Amino acid sequence: MDFRRITVTFALVLGFAGAVQADAVSDALKGALDAYTAGNLAKTSEQMTLATQALGAQQSGLLAALLPAAPAGWTREDTADFAKSFGLMGGGAGAEASYASADGSTRFKMSLIADRSAG
Repeated sequence: MDFRRITVTFALVLGFAGAVQADAVSDALKGALDAYTAGNLAKTSEQMTLATQALGAQQSGLLAALLPAAPAGWTREDTADFAKSFGLMGGGAGAEASYASADGSTRFKMSLIADRSAG
C-alpha cells in the first residue's frame, strides 16, 4: 500500500469521524495520520493502537447496555475491566455483569463477547 492510498484512507476515515463529535477514536486516528505524514512510524503505530483500544471500549459500552437490569430485589455490578485484555488476544469487545439476590444467597454472571476479527 503506498503513501497516497494510506493518506486518502485516513482522510476518508477522519472526514467521517469529523462529522461526528470528536472522540478518542477520531483524535487517535488524526494523531496517526499526522505522525505518518511526518514520517514518524513509531508514533503512527502508537496512535493506531490507541484508536483500536478506544474503539474496543466504545463497542464494549454498547454491549454493556444490552445486559439486562437487575430483577426487583437484586443488584447488578458491572465488571469494569472485563474487556481490557481482548486487545492482547487480537481484538474484540465484551461486557460482563454480576447479579446477586438481596440476601446474597444466589449469584450469577452474564457476559457478552463480540469477536471483531470475523468478517
